Amino acid sequence: MTVKRRQPGRLSRRVVVEELLRDRGELLVVSGLGAPTYDVASLGDGEQLMGMGALATIGAKRPKNFSLALLDNGHYGETGMQLSHTSAGVKMHGVAHASGFAWTRELNEMKEVQDFRDRLHLIEKGPRFASLQVAADSPVRVLPTRDGVLLKNRFRAAVTTPETIKPEGTIH
Repeated sequence: MTVKRRQPGRLSRRVVVEELLRDRGELLVVSGLGAPTYDVASLGDGEQLMGMGALATIGAKRPKNFSLALLDNGHYGETGMQLSHTSAGVKMHGVAHASGFAWTRELNEMKEVQDFRDRLHLIEKGPRFASLQVAADSPVRVLPTRDGVLLKNRFRAAVTTPETIKPEGTIH
């Protein structure tokens, strides 16, 4: 059996993300892989493929104020750009629809991205899922540190307040 490969996406990942974040107001945005950027979540196709159960959970719970923007480049970018299942024809918006999302689409044009951005503020219409067909480029990445001691200390500093510090300097 021959697997028919999909045509690669044409949208620029950075332009798409910039558009989605424009005029976001009070929307809470959570992006995949711990990047700094819950009304809206964004992931790559590889991440979503590895966490398919999340679509079923979201579909079962049906949060009306939730949108998921899938940046689908058809590759596993974090592990060397191997082709992902979406390159072989898996339609993630179809999986989201079958899971119970109220609105699902595959987006290929910037006008569609703009329309989706406008939907993000319609909290009574969710959950929503958009598979944004982005180009399979390999932008320069700034990966987070993996230094455990630094991460621990940074976390402690972020959650520590004067009320949580004992006189001898230890945390409650």
